[in-house]
Amino acid sequence: MYWVILVTLIIHMPASLSLFDELSARWFINQHSNPAIFEVYNQWSQKFYCGFDPSADSLQLGNFVMFMYAAQFLKRGNIRYPLIGGATGMIGDPSGKDTERTILSKDQVLHNCAQFEKQFGHLLSNLARIANLETMEYHLVNNADFYTEMWFLDFLRDVGKYITVNTMMNKETVKKRITDPDKSISYTEFSYMLIQGYDFVYLRKNHNVRLQICGSDQWGNGVTGLELIDKILGTNDCFVTTAPLILASNGKKFGKSEGNAIWLDSTKNSPFFVHQYLLNTPDADVEKYLKLFTLYSLDEITDIVKHHMHAPEKRQAQKILADYLIRLIFDDECLARIERVTPIIFGVGDVADRLASLDRQDKQTLLDATWWCQSVSFPIRVADLCVMAGLVSSNKEAKNDCQAGAISINDHKITDATQNIDATTCINGVLLLKKGKKTVKTVLHMM
Repeated sequence: MYWVILVTLIIHMPASLSLFDELSARWFINQHSNPAIFEVYNQWSQKFYCGFDPSADSLQLGNFVMFMYAAQFLKRGNIRYPLIGGATGMIGDPSGKDTERTILSKDQVLHNCAQFEKQFGHLLSNLARIANLETMEYHLVNNADFYTEMWFLDFLRDVGKYITVNTMMNKETVKKRITDPDKSISYTEFSYMLIQGYDFVYLRKNHNVRLQICGSDQWGNGVTGLELIDKILGTNDCFVTTAPLILASNGKKFGKSEGNAIWLDSTKNSPFFVHQYLLNTPDADVEKYLKLFTLYSLDEITDIVKHHMHAPEKRQAQKILADYLIRLIFDDECLARIERVTPIIFGVGDVADRLASLDRQDKQTLLDATWWCQSVSFPIRVADLCVMAGLVSSNKEAKNDCQAGAISINDHKITDATQNIDATTCINGVLLLKKGKKTVKTVLHMM
């Protein structure tokens, strides 16, 4: 498979800083094989790639670091080759892992690749629109296509003979596995670096791609690619640069919530949840995240943070960050729906009027944001409704919470858990159940 997509818009965003200075100011640079990278790619029409293995059926928010790193190169008119690891995904990357990855079935890898293709097209189209790029060219490739005409023996003869076992065992991702007998590493994962390295050889030979950008855990694999290019193609004109692992000020990985991945697929977690995650960015991190995950100029970001610090409790910088990423990851209408349901969830303004104005998609956004049940037979006791919706765990808890004034329905306090609720209580077919300020459930009455 090979896709060529050219996006052309009217307005070009000029780059006033050099590539190196801007990447440094935006916290992107971690390691690089040669500082000449930043001179070469400060020019137009230079080709580079960044790979993503389809280990799941969606990209994660943590992947966005590399997506926006690549955007800085695109902004200068360079040509991106997003690489989907249809081949490497069959094996599993040992980087950052203490144990063997679970091998995915071929059908699952194919399905995941197809999902990645859709997401890349969507994200890059949104990026071109939001960033007002005059030209943005990218070619989506799948490394499974690099090996369709290569036999295993060909790979051993033409690739494997150029990298010694000693070199491979000294790579950090392998070394830490072989020093601990309880962890070890299979030949399958051991060979991963050769395949990723050959990806670079293939792209250099067939498409004149000279730069790989990757995460810091991929440095060893990237350098293996450079060594193979030198020995197989006889050229040393290629480069590798890595971005650092992005940690919040509390030491946690960016893009994780309670240890769980945050997905870029609205069917796996709600866009409202992603928006809230970003709104909760600590003040200590928001300037860094604006630099990493938006294409606002550095001067614009300085102004945003300056205004934010006048009234940090309003979280203006966090809202700018969250709104930008929702538009980029999902779309403008998704952000508009979030803005319509957020005041309802947090009890801002006239909740009844806001509920009455929701359309069908707004209701779905509200349901996705709060969890819900929709098969309710009226009339129903408040206690039974609260248990059914998962607001409380028992009728006794419902009774106690009602008596304490903690339960509300459509923003009206309920003090009697035995009270019957009928369909007329719904507003626009919705019952919004709240326990205190933070626990919210939605019941949709199908009329």
